[in-house]
Amino acid sequence: MNIAQIKRIAVVLIAALTLAAATAARASLLDKIQWKTEKHYGNATVQQIGQYYGYIEDAPLSDYVNRMGRSIASVGHRTDINYEFFIVDTDEVNAFAAPGGFVFITRGMLEEAESEDEIAGVIGHEVAHISAKHGAKRIKKLPFILIGMGILASNTDDRTTRIAEYALSLAQLHYSREDEYEADALGAAYSRDAGYDPRALASMFRKLEKENPSGNLSKLEVALSSHPKTTGRINSLSANPALAETPEERIYRAMGYAARHYYREASGEFRAALSLAPSDARALNGLASALTELGEFDEAERRYQDILANDPEDAAAAHGLERIEELRGSAAAARRSPGFASLPADERHSLSSALTSAADELDKAAGPAAYNFKALASRLDDMQEAFYRDLSSFRTTADKVRSNDRGRSAILEQASNFFGGYLAALDYYKQTGRRLLEAADEMKVNARIAAYKLSRAEESGANAAQAARELERAILRMASDSDFLLSRVVETAEIAQKGYETTSATMRELDFSLFASEEPIDNFTGSILFNRTVDQLDSLDKSFSSTEKISESIDRSVAGMRRASANLNAALMSETEKGLLLRQVERRFGMKAETMRSLLGKGFGAADAVLIHNMAASAAQDPVEFAYGFNPGKDLREDDFFSGETKASGNALLLKLLEDDIKAATGRFPSAHISPEPDPSPRSFLENESGDEALESAAASLEAGEPDKAVEAISERGKKLPATMASHALLAAAHKMRDDSDSAVVELKRALNKRSDIFELRLALGNAFADLERYDDALNEYGAASALASDRPESFSATGRAFAMKGELNSASENFKKALSLGDSRPETIVNLGLVYYREGKLADALAMFESALELDPTNESLAGMAAALKK
Repeated sequence: MNIAQIKRIAVVLIAALTLAAATAARASLLDKIQWKTEKHYGNATVQQIGQYYGYIEDAPLSDYVNRMGRSIASVGHRTDINYEFFIVDTDEVNAFAAPGGFVFITRGMLEEAESEDEIAGVIGHEVAHISAKHGAKRIKKLPFILIGMGILASNTDDRTTRIAEYALSLAQLHYSREDEYEADALGAAYSRDAGYDPRALASMFRKLEKENPSGNLSKLEVALSSHPKTTGRINSLSANPALAETPEERIYRAMGYAARHYYREASGEFRAALSLAPSDARALNGLASALTELGEFDEAERRYQDILANDPEDAAAAHGLERIEELRGSAAAARRSPGFASLPADERHSLSSALTSAADELDKAAGPAAYNFKALASRLDDMQEAFYRDLSSFRTTADKVRSNDRGRSAILEQASNFFGGYLAALDYYKQTGRRLLEAADEMKVNARIAAYKLSRAEESGANAAQAARELERAILRMASDSDFLLSRVVETAEIAQKGYETTSATMRELDFSLFASEEPIDNFTGSILFNRTVDQLDSLDKSFSSTEKISESIDRSVAGMRRASANLNAALMSETEKGLLLRQVERRFGMKAETMRSLLGKGFGAADAVLIHNMAASAAQDPVEFAYGFNPGKDLREDDFFSGETKASGNALLLKLLEDDIKAATGRFPSAHISPEPDPSPRSFLENESGDEALESAAASLEAGEPDKAVEAISERGKKLPATMASHALLAAAHKMRDDSDSAVVELKRALNKRSDIFELRLALGNAFADLERYDDALNEYGAASALASDRPESFSATGRAFAMKGELNSASENFKKALSLGDSRPETIVNLGLVYYREGKLADALAMFESALELDPTNESLAGMAAALKK
């Protein structure tokens, strides 16, 4: 990021520092806004976002997102415009639309998405904003938004225009609550009609809320935002016909999955449809076809035979049996091909042990790095708060500067530029540090999963051992570099802080000069202050550049790790699974299956082949010809692939999507969530207030699932008797049953004012906070509960869940284990610990937990599916 970009960021600060200009200047500002079409507004936003963030323009990625986006837009209500889709090169998890058919999805959003359907849901939502002309409506309101913000003209026309442009981008990016709900409904319908699973939009909402609570690209945008709560949007979506669980919708979704070669997901949807409509011919044939593509020939054959027994004329079933025989023959031939080899057991175990040791080494290094990052994040927050405390005095100084005082105006503009860049820098430093820790976590998990797979693999591709060694090197390199990289981020933050102190002193000197004399500042003094501020802006620019290099280094490390991981995972695939992968790569990235097979045949790994395809596309060459510059016979390194025209961040994203396809081809882990801690029994609140018939009646109503009756009983009681701890607690339980956790929190706090020593109250309040995703508040209450009864396992289990939801997996596992040690034998707690192990990549430990829970709950199909997935 250079000085020009910092100046663009500073526009909002210029506005803040010129907040007291005359009302007549407002009209001047508004007169300068000459936008006449949606396209013009959209083009302005494309330019602004491109200058600030930049775009990922690798052809395989850009073309993929545009194909998906246009397929979704083609089923929308506004097909008369040309849509364009951009991948914004930032870790921020976001997506937004601009009038004129422009949709932006960040690299962070694509990284966060766990499936193609989640990406489609987000794109559908943004296309819906354009289809419903929400952005166009915002444009009409722009003059009133500008007046409401108090952004006024200052000394230069150029500055005024830039303020207007910035305000315009803010106006475009946020919508009313009604607009958001409409876009949710339309977006779900669009993604459904384009062949994607619309249910994925709700899961993406949860990620967005967790990663980016304010939903913003800039701090000022919050002032213009009025988003509805995530829970409300998810509840609204659940009533959408596109998300119905009818046989018809299940079959439709299954056919969409099958058309995209996601046969495992398709088979799951066909099975669900058959559970509702056992004789549906489409579902019966669809399931048999999906099983055939997955190589599950025996079950597919049985199902086709059952179909033909009922309808001997069923042509689809007859053709399906012929295809099974054809595929059985090619699968047998593939097993005999030289591409498959058996790694000697001692080599497999040696490689597995080396990867486990590397993950442990990185775990040790990540501990101090995480501690140092918390200190850095706290320091950056303090620096930001200090700026906002000083801002009012800066504004006061700015108000005193006259328009004809060119010397002071020039100093003021440079200070404004610095302050704008400074705020952006603080966010960027924190983002880079967080990215480093996330990269280390991803590497640990991938290494442990790879070690588990190698320990169980019986067959592998020829380059599996080489890929495992490359993955080990990537992990160890991050272990040695992580603390050093974070220390460099700290150094850049120190540069920024010194620059802020100097620029703040300049503002004070400027204010003193105004106190001494209202006449224009003399040239000598003005030159000193101006040059001093420019020097700080230059230093800030250098700190940005330094941090960008750190970020690029992290991206490069992640790309290197993902390359090795994808090469290894692909090498462990069966020939059937590899065939599915090749179809996915062709569909998503435009790489022909025969090209991929050619490169694999030359000894390249699957990741190497995709990277060569990406580089060849950038150089406008044929991938096979381009590959002549590589020698797969030697030990290829990441330097061979991560150079030239492609960005490290783009390569990392490309490899992430490849890994997603490998997971889809080999079988994703079944969807599962950490189970919440159950609330205390309503009657537990009555132990100290027995004999109260009204409260006994309310508790009985709650146990019967009738919260309205409980509220009525408590209300009637309140007309005659004073409120008690139990009445507040039972009313809170009724609110929880009505999905109103905010009101439950209020009542539980009132109950605690009556009695603060009740374990169940603390646990219930913690659960209510957890429902609201206020996990720090929840942890405080669970801690208070544990202090009241340290031998009760419920508070430790609840604490484990809160830490798991925060992503603090070590603390989560420790608390789940503590709960189990105190006698918690509930399958839910055991499964929760297993899911934490799974997230950490400790698959053997996760499997042990799932099998233990199955002994207690042997009919749990979901649990059996998780155990079976890990055994496979």
